[in-house]
Order: sequence, then C-alpha cells, then structure tokens
Amino acid sequence: MREADGQFQVVKNTLAIKAAKGTAVEALETHFTGPVAVAIGYDDMIASAKALSDFFKKAPEGTLKVKGAIADGKQMDAAAVEKLAKTPSLPETRAML
Repeated sequence: MREADGQFQVVKNTLAIKAAKGTAVEALETHFTGPVAVAIGYDDMIASAKALSDFFKKAPEGTLKVKGAIADGKQMDAAAVEKLAKTPSLPETRAML
C-alpha cells in the first residue's frame, strides 16, 4: 500500500465507529465486526485497489476479504472494489491511447 500512497491498518471496531461518525465512512459501520483492517488510499484509488488486491492474493486462502469501501464518497461492495482493481490505471490508459 505504501507504493500506492496508502495505508493498511488493523483497527479497533469501537474506535473506528466513533471516528466514522459524521463522515462518508459511517455507511460502512455495519462492517466493523470481528477482526477489521482499514485501507486508506490518499491519491490514486485505482492504484490503492490494485495494491490491496495484490496483497490479498498473496495471503493464505480465506484469511483476508474485502467487506466494503468508500470511494469518492460513495459506498462500494467487495465486487465493486475488485472491479476497480482490474481497471487500467491512468498511466496504463494513456499508454493505450
């Protein structure tokens, strides 16, 4: 995630819920159950989604999964995050043109 200008952090659910109050992330409150980590991308959401997807593929089967995401203030499910990870990045798109 660092290469994609992002962070991946295990969080305490009660603190995450309190921190999310009044923000777009509040929509994900129902996902803060059990062990949870939060991935934050600061610049390029596609690069962050790709980095996260690659990291998850290297993890042992069934240990990590995407529960949901917020991108540009909109809630996304796991399938939408995977689709975003497969989207060509801006440099890749430019190379295609």
